[in-house]
Amino acid sequence: MYINSTACESLRAASSSTETPFYCFVMQDDHHNPMLTVKETLTFAAMLRKRTSNKREVATYVENTIEILGLNNIADDFVNTPEKRTMSNGQLRRLTIGVEVVCAPALCFFDEPTSGLDSYLALSVVNSLKSLAKVNALLIKADQHDGLCFIPVAIL
Repeated sequence: MYINSTACESLRAASSSTETPFYCFVMQDDHHNPMLTVKETLTFAAMLRKRTSNKREVATYVENTIEILGLNNIADDFVNTPEKRTMSNGQLRRLTIGVEVVCAPALCFFDEPTSGLDSYLALSVVNSLKSLAKVNALLIKADQHDGLCFIPVAIL
């Protein structure tokens, strides 16, 4: 496999040879630290994954991700706790997506990104994925299970 004209034996080798991870995997479960706000959650994820110490660069990535995912109005709100819900399920799912894509990988795998959401929230998540794909030149591969049917989805 060749990535940026460099031969790589695997995705792991490709990821370790670049400044940012080459790919990400977004699970269908939404687990976040309830002691952090949405912006702090994304900043923490970016600092771990981006492999840079430039705080301005990280802040730019975080702001862009918040904008694309439509989380502006809740950026300073705390993440849900079992006792207090501050976000809708769609917002929580978009935050989960943001945690993985804040480092701008080239390829994203999603495990049932709309699972458990009603049709309106599912559409908002899919629209966010389309925006991410367009803005970040991102290849998205999502799997959606619907009853007995398995539906692979690719957004280019």
